[in-house]
Amino acid sequence: MKKYWMIIMALALVIALVVGCAPKEPPTGLDAAEITVQVEKEWMAYYEAAAKRITDANSGVTIKLQEIGFRASRRSLDRPCSQRFTGRH
Repeated sequence: MKKYWMIIMALALVIALVVGCAPKEPPTGLDAAEITVQVEKEWMAYYEAAAKRITDANSGVTIKLQEIGFRASRRSLDRPCSQRFTGRH
């Protein structure tokens, strides 16, 4: 009886591995997405070109570029950690 039980368990393990590790259909692109990216003025041309490549390849994708200045992106690093997220300046 032990011998049959071991064979049944081995077959169950093989079936589980085959089903669990079977190749699945890989994703081929983005269905629909919308993101907003903060971009420094100096990098705007680079990000516009990258966003165009992505939106050309994926029609349902929208990328909004929000232009920020260099100082605005580094402002929180100038303050101590205790003041970064409290709104105190």
